Amino acid sequence: GLGLHSEFSEPLLMPLFILRGLFGWDIFPDGFLLDPHFPKAVRDFRLDRIRFQGALFALDYRNGAVTVELQ
Repeated sequence: GLGLHSEFSEPLLMPLFILRGLFGWDIFPDGFLLDPHFPKAVRDFRLDRIRFQGALFALDYRNGAVTVELQ
């Protein structure tokens, strides 16, 4: 993908931005917290195959709410 000034040199920057920036992902030793910050123009967005503490799940953003789905 293209960054603002050049190509992303690190392949994890975009997924990290999506998790931390858009979904508001914050991790703790016993779990995680989501506080979404999507632009109003984004009505739905899905991120699959996220691994956290041995679990595999997806995050689904629709109409201002996030659903966590175990896979």
